[in-house]
Amino acid sequence: MKICLQTKLLRPHHWLKNLLVFIPMIAAHRIELNLFLDGVVLFILFSFVASSGYIFNDILDRKFDANHQAKKNRPIASGQIKVSNAIIVFLLLFTASLSAAYSINYIIFITLLAYFLLSLSYSLLFKKMIIIDIVVLSGLYSMRIVIGGVVLSIPPSFWLVVFSMFFFLSLACIKRVSELIAFEGSKKKKIAGRGYDVEDREILTQISLVSGFISALVILLYLRSDDIYLIYQNINYMYFIGVVVIYWISRVNIKAIRGEVHSDPLLFAIQDKVSILSFILIILLALSGAEYF
Repeated sequence: MKICLQTKLLRPHHWLKNLLVFIPMIAAHRIELNLFLDGVVLFILFSFVASSGYIFNDILDRKFDANHQAKKNRPIASGQIKVSNAIIVFLLLFTASLSAAYSINYIIFITLLAYFLLSLSYSLLFKKMIIIDIVVLSGLYSMRIVIGGVVLSIPPSFWLVVFSMFFFLSLACIKRVSELIAFEGSKKKKIAGRGYDVEDREILTQISLVSGFISALVILLYLRSDDIYLIYQNINYMYFIGVVVIYWISRVNIKAIRGEVHSDPLLFAIQDKVSILSFILIILLALSGAEYF
């Protein structure tokens, strides 16, 4: 029972987001064994560092989470794990992961420490500031891609960085909208520990849609640039990737407004059949333009 609770404390289901460290390798079509193995090591260390950040955040938010419809079941908020024990787990996980990173590669250590410090700043300060919180949250997503590129020595392209900025800003807004929808039935007007009122969901939805559509536009502009021919040969069908992105962003926003997105939109996506099919379609469209397809 204690092992299960401690595992839940780490939020292993959120480790899926750390697969973003492989994106630079995939985008550059550098599918090589040595890069993949380095990516696996980075993924594991990144997951542990991120989990230490989740624990720290849960310790800070335990009183707020106790009054939240879904978050009240978290180990610390529910009282299943004592704060003192959670602090010990946090210190052990944080120290062990960064020590391992330092012993393997100094660059990995610096990049993971930078991620943790930004995550820490978000937990202590930025998450209480409207708009700034979603910008920082989207930055934490994009930072995974940048760190993957730095560690694997495959710098992400300008197009990939810009796309990720707008795409993840859209997802950050969806996450906030889903929280506000879940909070709507409460008598309170403002979520504790956040800067938003329940009425703010409309403007957040608009920001999400605009940001998502801009990310699709970035894809289309990339397809019209000379850079595309460094990797792809036939791009005729790849224009439909932008269409799929617009469709998916629009659909998830509608789902969020309906209260059907109960957590992180990426976690929603892996459990949603339409999202999975959309992802597969994007892969097939991308492969259609590759010279080896």
